[in-house]
Amino acid sequence: MFCTNCGAKIGEGGRFCPSCGKAVDSPATEISPSTSGPVSETEELETFVGKKSDYYLRKWSKPKGKSGLMGWNWAAFFAGMFWLGYRKMYKIVLIILGAFLAFDIISLIIDNPILDQMNYSIGMVTAALLGMQGNYYYHKTAQDKIKDVKKQFPDNSAGQLDALRKQGGASWGGVFIVLGLFVGYLVINVAMAYVFDSTAQDSISKDKPEAVVASNNTDTTDKDNSADTPEETDNSGSSEGTNTGTANQTEEDTSSNSQDTYSDASSLAEVQELLNSYMDETGLAMKAIDVQYDMANQLDREFAIIGTASLSDYYNYGFSELEKEFFAVKIYPLEDSSSIKDVWTLYFNRTDFAELFNTLKVNGETILVGTGVIPSQLYEDSQGNLAIASQASWAE
Repeated sequence: MFCTNCGAKIGEGGRFCPSCGKAVDSPATEISPSTSGPVSETEELETFVGKKSDYYLRKWSKPKGKSGLMGWNWAAFFAGMFWLGYRKMYKIVLIILGAFLAFDIISLIIDNPILDQMNYSIGMVTAALLGMQGNYYYHKTAQDKIKDVKKQFPDNSAGQLDALRKQGGASWGGVFIVLGLFVGYLVINVAMAYVFDSTAQDSISKDKPEAVVASNNTDTTDKDNSADTPEETDNSGSSEGTNTGTANQTEEDTSSNSQDTYSDASSLAEVQELLNSYMDETGLAMKAIDVQYDMANQLDREFAIIGTASLSDYYNYGFSELEKEFFAVKIYPLEDSSSIKDVWTLYFNRTDFAELFNTLKVNGETILVGTGVIPSQLYEDSQGNLAIASQASWAE
């Protein structure tokens, strides 16, 4: 029944109006909301929420804490955007997906490990925010909908309540709408990553000069195949990541070229002087040859490396443990030993390798001196000479 004075809803058996305090006439007079005064805010919210209205009305009626929160919502925390869809809050879903997409674009453009780590934690942060602020968002949505409905039906209480029932409540269909939106976001994300990666690959690997390939005096087709196709490896970094096809022939030819060019005493002395100078500048105490025979005890420690890098010996690579993309290039030693077992595979990030690749495109090969490190999370007993370049310089 409803109060004859203010139109508020009165519980069965109630003797006084909970809104204005007027005593209920006996027998109480029921007044239809379509012909009476305005509907109370409580009834509006109750009608809009539908299922679990007692839970939300209780949360919304409590005084806010010092943080301004309206209590923790476990459903919002665990279900996240699907809870928003269940409660028909599609606008907030679009805002969240738009923020995700913007962050993904920034992460693709800026190669920064901090952004990569943030990208993996953003989902948990979103869940925590929804858990803390979900009740507030829902209350704000309900108030906005009630205002809109009152504008549509200014003098029709029954029409207002009917519209609130349709626009509010719970909807499993909303869950599937959010699922569709999320799948669309994933498709866009994958497409962007593919386009960005293809563009970056083109800027690095297209238009290899024929003269460079021919300069190694080996079969051009075999060299192209060995340069472009990495040997099958697992993502643990346990293999040396060598090339398929004529990879061994490539290593022998390139090593031979290095010996032909730098085998005289004066060149080796210059190389040693260059390496010593680099180690003095960087404060490094170990060289690559010191590390490779005691690798298990030298993990995460930087060491100096010097050798020739060739255009024909690079490929794209990735480690699942680091969740990051690298470009690998073989470094052939220029010290006393230049056997194949002393060859290192050095991994660069995209930005640094792009600069090195520009030099290799022009010169075919270059002398590189740099700093390598073997991350402990990638190391396996059976692995070869694999290291990640923390810095490097080379002859232009």
